[in-house]
Amino acid sequence: MKKYLFSLLAIIYSVCTFAYEGYGTCNVNGTSEYIEGTAYLNLSGSSISGNLVITNSCTRPLQSASINVTVDYSWKQKHTSPYDGGTVVNSFNKSVTLYNSRWTGNIAGLSSGNITLSGKLSLQSNAYAVEIESVNVSINNPYCK
Repeated sequence: MKKYLFSLLAIIYSVCTFAYEGYGTCNVNGTSEYIEGTAYLNLSGSSISGNLVITNSCTRPLQSASINVTVDYSWKQKHTSPYDGGTVVNSFNKSVTLYNSRWTGNIAGLSSGNITLSGKLSLQSNAYAVEIESVNVSINNPYCK
């Protein structure tokens, strides 16, 4: 019971402290059990950090999973037009992969675990209005559909 309460509190804390969230799930074939990966991220300048909570709703332990976490982001940049001297604002979009690996470990049945995430956004000089557009998480293992 303490494990469930701790996991619930960790998830609530993560939701309250991080500004951006994305998740992905995979269902275990022939059952109502699933594995879920939820990324909670925070943006500070061009640095992005947070964690990935892996929730194992299965009764058996989770020992490996293929996980990919990407972030789509945008920013704006101003410059002076060489033709008329006016201000021109350009918008840009890009994505960055924070995690793309086969995770191995041991998460007991009906429990969760964490992976720390961090990365840098590739921004041009004098970029402003930096926004995370979406956080994309995919999680899979051999037992999932």
